[in-house]
Amino acid sequence: MTDSRPRLAHSFRPPLVAAALLLAARTLVSEETIEGARRDARSDGYEAPSASDLALAVDLFRGLLRPEEDAGRLARLAGEIGLEVIKVSEGGEDFLIAREPAGSRGGRGFFVFRRGCVTSIAFQAPHARDDLLTGPLASKLFRESRAAAAAWSTAPRSAAVKESTATADLAHLPESLLGSFTRAFAAAHPKGIVVQLHGFDGEERRCADSPGWPIVVSGGTRLAPPWILDTASRLERAFGDRVAVYPRDIGELGGTTNAQARLLRSLGHSGFLHIEMDLDARRRLKDCQALRAAFLGCLPVARP
Repeated sequence: MTDSRPRLAHSFRPPLVAAALLLAARTLVSEETIEGARRDARSDGYEAPSASDLALAVDLFRGLLRPEEDAGRLARLAGEIGLEVIKVSEGGEDFLIAREPAGSRGGRGFFVFRRGCVTSIAFQAPHARDDLLTGPLASKLFRESRAAAAAWSTAPRSAAVKESTATADLAHLPESLLGSFTRAFAAAHPKGIVVQLHGFDGEERRCADSPGWPIVVSGGTRLAPPWILDTASRLERAFGDRVAVYPRDIGELGGTTNAQARLLRSLGHSGFLHIEMDLDARRRLKDCQALRAAFLGCLPVARP
């Protein structure tokens, strides 16, 4: 994608040395929580990244997925694309957050990486501003697991993409920092699982012939692989309710046009898990830690 506009990063990009010092300073003084920092990162508009930003973001995110990576290099990379990297300590763990700095937010996303021992799972909430509770749910599931990373949208999915007819729907926008995150995760965890959380209105989709499904899972493909079927069976036992599998049980909510699913398939990576939940299922999961633990126990730690 070509972009002749002045890049968002130009207005606040720190000098290289200052960028490294910024990371060190924030590491010492940050008292933010992951969820608090995520809420603060919201933007009402969306600024599309340039092609060079997308490529640099892959390098940045791959580095953040490697605990041994040099912090100064990561800070310099982040500054090149208008992001900052800060360290947050929460619950006895250290995390690195890549985000847009205050005052220069273009709705390009919020990304968190776990330090130390991890499982090959990444959570994504691409409609965190629109699908009620999916944002905080992704935060809770990430914190209560050993997932390697997580990513959230920060702009409404209806926000206009400047100089384009597209909107900021990161589940369907082909070129985004979420795509760079997905690409980096696939490279670092070739057998990993990307768990994408969504919400739907169960009442709108209920009809006389179908009483409705509280949860719909898919692999973003026209045929559900065995590991998706097994995950659905586990979720049924955890929730004590029916879980539909696309397309076996239901002909919609399959995520087949999902940009991240398509990207993973293009990379030869088939670890995409698309989970749609009605509002009651989302509320139950948000409010019950035991149910979240059961939910996490349903997820394969690596694709078979």
